[in-house]
Amino acid sequence: MRYLLTVAVVSLTVLAALTGARFYGSHFFGPEQSGVRGLAVNAPVDILFIGSSHTRQSYDARKLEELTGKKVFLVAYNGLDPVSMVPVLRSILAGEQKPKLLVVEAYAAIFGRPHQVADSRLFFDADPPLKRALLAHYLRPPRSGDQYRDAFALLVNRNNELIAAYPLNRLLLPNLSYRGAYADKHVPGLREEQFRKLRIPLEGPVEADRDQRAALREIVRLAREAKVPVVFAESPLPGPVAQLPVIRGLKASQKRALDEEQVLYYDGDADFPSDDPTLFADSNHLSTKGRGVYTEKVANWLNGLPD
Repeated sequence: MRYLLTVAVVSLTVLAALTGARFYGSHFFGPEQSGVRGLAVNAPVDILFIGSSHTRQSYDARKLEELTGKKVFLVAYNGLDPVSMVPVLRSILAGEQKPKLLVVEAYAAIFGRPHQVADSRLFFDADPPLKRALLAHYLRPPRSGDQYRDAFALLVNRNNELIAAYPLNRLLLPNLSYRGAYADKHVPGLREEQFRKLRIPLEGPVEADRDQRAALREIVRLAREAKVPVVFAESPLPGPVAQLPVIRGLKASQKRALDEEQVLYYDGDADFPSDDPTLFADSNHLSTKGRGVYTEKVANWLNGLPD
């Protein structure tokens, strides 16, 4: 019995030590050219983009900087929705090195989806104050067993491989990203037959998710409170996807919400050749060629914004 008790105490002590070390130190193992760790290393920036992989794959950061003359950075994580953006932006906008312009992803498909934690790298990359904010956010009422299990996984075992592989990642990762965007990565376009079959696993209702709508309102409030101009931008979707009734409905709902908040919105579909298969990599991401075309259009729009 004493042996079992000793094993239990030692195991819990080791677990607590490892959890504490991860909590207070994992962000030092994060990439310095992407995510919230990258932003901290590269701050201050003139234009901050925030969003999901939809954002990461839509902008050529080097080209944006060349065309606007501004320093840009993309904070992008897979599936990052407005609900998850709130604690991240609260942390960024409360700091001393605020961006001069905030560009928030306006992705209609995510706007209509119930909130979920999609990318554990955000928690791994976050410094301790942001980790606390994220945990409080993830465990907000009404709490469930799944929430506690997810929180435990984030604290204890998610992304441990990034620590083990850090020496190699430190050599390779800087070459894969530039200020949060892809660097030197070629993403081919689609063939015509692939393009025409594109769909997304999303059905009605076409109205915005209530939590996502509330988060959008909070994002605008945080930016205005910090005196940081905020705009929203939606990168193009392939024609067959953009014309789906559910996407058209969600996009209209999102536009109404943005109109109510009186914020500027750039609709990437408005003047983009969305029926060109070579400009898209899949149902919601641009190819390298498409990224170049869209980046140029966004840069022109940004250059035309009032100072």
